[in-house]
Amino acid sequence: MLASGARGRARNVGAAALCTLAIPWIALWGHKQLFLAAIFVCALILARLRVSIVPAAVTLCSIAAALYLFELQPPHLPVPPSVPASVYAPSELTEREWRDYTASRSTNDPLWFAVKIPAWAALIALLTVAARAGATDQPESAEGRRLASISRRI
Repeated sequence: MLASGARGRARNVGAAALCTLAIPWIALWGHKQLFLAAIFVCALILARLRVSIVPAAVTLCSIAAALYLFELQPPHLPVPPSVPASVYAPSELTEREWRDYTASRSTNDPLWFAVKIPAWAALIALLTVAARAGATDQPESAEGRRLASISRRI
């Protein structure tokens, strides 16, 4: 909604962020077969939002380069050990099992952190676009202006 409602540079940033968030970075990291599918989805998003050719090309090339660079170094996560079902009681919450699973899949590989950066950067970009849009929007009606002035005093 932010990308479609914005204008100018904010629209381009919102569209690029939307494309970045549409990609399951961790899932695509080790699967080269999905590279073209991800780029196709980004192209559809950019076309649907009617982003001009230069920002669209920069967005597509940046995402393609990032995906390609991640795919050059596929993840080397440890295989979790198979745990018999009898270790966890049926009435127990899954939190303990999930904690054990994630601990067994942990790694010190810096790429495990780096692959999450595009999604976080996109979320920060969308928050920035939303904050700027909220700061510049002025209510059209007199009632809207009155409510806005009351909310600023509170």
